[in-house]
Amino acid sequence: TISNVNSYVSVTYTATSGSVYAGGVLGSVPSSTVTNIVNYADITSQTGSTMLGGVVGYANVDSTFIRCINYGAVNSKGKQVGGIVGASKTATIAFCENYGSVTATSSLGNIVGQLTSSSKIFKSSLLIII
Repeated sequence: TISNVNSYVSVTYTATSGSVYAGGVLGSVPSSTVTNIVNYADITSQTGSTMLGGVVGYANVDSTFIRCINYGAVNSKGKQVGGIVGASKTATIAFCENYGSVTATSSLGNIVGQLTSSSKIFKSSLLIII
């Protein structure tokens, strides 16, 4: 279990090749419960093979995210980029919010960039600034 963490440190991955798992708090998590996490920092990757998230880059099987918030921008020249989670296998995401911008070439989302059909998102929201 990972809980009650605030992150203020920006993450920038500058290599031009290789896979990246990067997040505002965690690069990847294996079957974990993540609660009450707030990220204020920007997350950036220059490589095309990424899993980038405001809170976590990659969530493995049976991870749960509750009350996680991202305020930072999440930007990648790759794919699987999300405001809370970049990519996920069978995750449950509840009461999470993203207020940061998300940019990628494909598979992007304000809460999750890419997730499996058995994943669930409940009562999560985003703020769109026009």
